[in-house]
Amino acid sequence: MIFKLNGAHFQDIVLTHAIRRIESNGALDDHDALRLAAAKFTDPQERLIERARILSHTDGMAQELQTWYRYRLLATIALVLLAYLISTGMLDLFGRDKTINTALVFFTILLIPLVMLVVWMISAVFNGLFTNQGSLSAGNLVLNTIGKWRQKYDKNSIHLVEAIRDTVQRNGLAIWLFGEYSHRIWIITYSLVLLTLLKLFFLQSFNLVWETTILSSESLNDLVQASGWLPSQFGFSIPTDLTFDVVSSPAQSRTTALWLIGCTLIYGLLPRVIAFLVSRYVLTKRLGSQLKLDLTDIYFAKILNRFEKLDTSEVLDTPLPRKDDASVPSLSARKGLALIGFELSQDQRWPPAEITPNAWVNKISGALDEIDTLKHALTVSQPKLIVVGVDAAASPDRGAAQFLRALQPLTHHIALLMIDSNRQDHGKPRRWEHWQKENDLQHIAFLANVADAQKWLQDKND
Repeated sequence: MIFKLNGAHFQDIVLTHAIRRIESNGALDDHDALRLAAAKFTDPQERLIERARILSHTDGMAQELQTWYRYRLLATIALVLLAYLISTGMLDLFGRDKTINTALVFFTILLIPLVMLVVWMISAVFNGLFTNQGSLSAGNLVLNTIGKWRQKYDKNSIHLVEAIRDTVQRNGLAIWLFGEYSHRIWIITYSLVLLTLLKLFFLQSFNLVWETTILSSESLNDLVQASGWLPSQFGFSIPTDLTFDVVSSPAQSRTTALWLIGCTLIYGLLPRVIAFLVSRYVLTKRLGSQLKLDLTDIYFAKILNRFEKLDTSEVLDTPLPRKDDASVPSLSARKGLALIGFELSQDQRWPPAEITPNAWVNKISGALDEIDTLKHALTVSQPKLIVVGVDAAASPDRGAAQFLRALQPLTHHIALLMIDSNRQDHGKPRRWEHWQKENDLQHIAFLANVADAQKWLQDKND
């Protein structure tokens, strides 16, 4: 569900709408985000997206969206397994005594999926016919399920659900995006069902008969002949003399089995493949042109007005040093690397002597004014690499997570370096690594020692 756009991504538009919904409950502190976005872009939409991207990293919304992608994969696997188990379970039930009611299997495998496909086709052709497009699709089901589940752990998760809906509905993507996801699941499911049918009919002998109470034998025979015409064009045979007795001949069962496989392939799998390709084509076509934000919206208009005021100020032309900037060394002589000691004790040497000496170095205790001053300096310089040194024996906390997220928009790569202390607690360094995963910070490189730091710096500078 990530699509490349001209200068933006689908997920960036989603995050922009998510930040908008969060700020409906109160404005976020966007001083640094506003300055950084204004310095990087001049296009109004790009500025809005960059501001939201920075805030989403600081607020944790970007990490929450990545978590969603992992849950979406698990939900997809669960849906495919559920559909497959239902289908194969019915096959096993119908063929328990080696006698299969062919009509029952035919309608069970194809009827409901075909009806759902026809409803989707009508919605796609008459775009806007239904108010909630895609509301009954597997994609929308997964979206709602993940949203409710994640809301237990992150209160902002509900904003992501609404942001995704806003994005797809405002750009007319709902029927195609959710439909493409549903078609993908049906393709996998029908492929598994076909493999199951082939396995059963190749390795076991079944007596395939026809049973009906309401339909006459002539009506059922006409249905079989009509449904078998298209598969017959691809080489599948059509049953002629339907067996309504308890036992059918091996030749009749073989013909009926091939007809059932052909119908599953032609009426089950093939339409879903075509629908998937059509959905993918439409999405690619519509997403080929950049998704647009409504710049006339009051929320966006207010932010753009603040950008305009920032453009006219002298701050962007000549950054004014703050009164406490004397404690921050100049970054003009930097070599693309910043070494920051975070909450290190007085007896812990920073930086380690083994790390390149021509880097910009700073050491802070974690006070808010220090962090604000540091961010101000890094916002101006934007170093390529940042290595944050922490006490290996200390316990990671929420403040450390917020500090690392605040640094993400200010550089290309960040690494977390463990610094030894006099306290003997050799289990803590790996605790930091586990803490990174729990807080969705695993994209930040974990460096257990100085040797790891040297190797990481060499790799990034090559």
